[in-house]
Amino acid sequence: MMEIVQSDLDTQQQSILIEHNGLNTRIPYSDIVSVKTAGNYLEIETNSQTYLHRTTLKSLLETLPQDQFKQVHRSYVINMHKLQKLTNLDNGGGLAILSNQQTVPVSKRHKSQLKSLVVSSV
Repeated sequence: MMEIVQSDLDTQQQSILIEHNGLNTRIPYSDIVSVKTAGNYLEIETNSQTYLHRTTLKSLLETLPQDQFKQVHRSYVINMHKLQKLTNLDNGGGLAILSNQQTVPVSKRHKSQLKSLVVSSV
């Protein structure tokens, strides 16, 4: 019985609880590919679906593991474990290509930090 309780606690600590379509939904961190702002909502993108959640990007970032999730643009956060490729753009910014083939803009401000994280993890 104690193992079940511990396993449930581990699951809760490695996931985020959001309200989506009026229901509480738990999304494991490992399932999240990216997060994008959409007005007063966030679009939390997983491999299987997109969840809408009413909160701020700043508030969500405070609850996500900082070593796994990085803000790459004023409107985007990516799961570093899902990053496949980082390309340069002529304007000094870049594009992050994620495991689901989604492309996410990377601002000039965040690109150098992201590049150093990618290089240090290789």
